[in-house]
Amino acid sequence: MSIRKAQIESALRRAVSEVLSRHGAADPRIVGLVSVTRIDVSPDLHQAQVYVSVIPERHQKRTIAGLRAATRFIQGQVSKAMTMKTMPHLEFRLDETLKKEAEVFDAIRRGVHREGDLKVARPPADSGGDAEHESESKTVPTQDSPAAEDRPK
Repeated sequence: MSIRKAQIESALRRAVSEVLSRHGAADPRIVGLVSVTRIDVSPDLHQAQVYVSVIPERHQKRTIAGLRAATRFIQGQVSKAMTMKTMPHLEFRLDETLKKEAEVFDAIRRGVHREGDLKVARPPADSGGDAEHESESKTVPTQDSPAAEDRPK
């Protein structure tokens, strides 16, 4: 990805977020907490997919429909906030990655919990430490090591 494209995506994300925070409450279809998670701009800079997450989940369809209906208004407000030769056409999409990440983390948590139930209880570790393991972690200088060169012979 080019630096210019990344800069445009970042600026668009900030501008769209600001427009939604200011004017989103004016539209009754845009309900809940709407966050712009990412923006993908086409290489020719004419199209931009705006990925949003909506909380609570029950308002997602209604909010996406409201955003799509208000696209021209949002695009106009964003173009006033930004100085670009041509403004990309915005297309709003629901970002499913957060939901998928939450499902993966939930599955990991369940697996760890299940694994913890199956393991046999271990005896508690001695708080003083194991002398046998401590000696293994110490480094002893050899003749080839730099510390050996510093020692008198």
